[in-house]
Amino acid sequence: MVTLERRLVPKKTNDIGVWIHILEAIGVLAVIANGLVIGVSSDFIPRLVYRHLYGPCANGTVTNTDCMEGYINNTLSIAYVNDQDINKDFSAEQMVTPSGMNVSYCSYKDYRSDEDYSLTPQFWLISAVRFAFVIIFEHVLVICKFIAAWFIPSAPMDVKNHKLFDKLNRLKEELKSFEA
Repeated sequence: MVTLERRLVPKKTNDIGVWIHILEAIGVLAVIANGLVIGVSSDFIPRLVYRHLYGPCANGTVTNTDCMEGYINNTLSIAYVNDQDINKDFSAEQMVTPSGMNVSYCSYKDYRSDEDYSLTPQFWLISAVRFAFVIIFEHVLVICKFIAAWFIPSAPMDVKNHKLFDKLNRLKEELKSFEA
């Protein structure tokens, strides 16, 4: 068993073989996954769209206010509690808070119309910008990766020189064996 389960004798190779392609594919998939995480799950894109298209600084005339003022209220949609089409299962007791205040609407984070609860044009704009961000982010990073791979050699110069000296020494030994 000891002789059958021994480690193989290592031999020199020029590269890591098919693993280089696997690692490159994993690198590209990681860039795509990170782009999707940033674009889809973060609040980066909706904030950017609000700042430049819907916020107080959108027209470019306001200079002394925060450009994100009103962002939270812009992201909230309203569901009216007394809407019979939506709230068939609610009773009158559920519309009163513990302090006795009668609740007429509820706010939730979404981009829906107050009248018919359909998706607003702002939702579709944010979805399109998110999709464009993911595509642009992925392409820019993959291009940067390929440019860096093009400029950085796969093997350092010391390793290449060591291989050449090793090859030279083997050739000298072969010549000595032919002369003898």
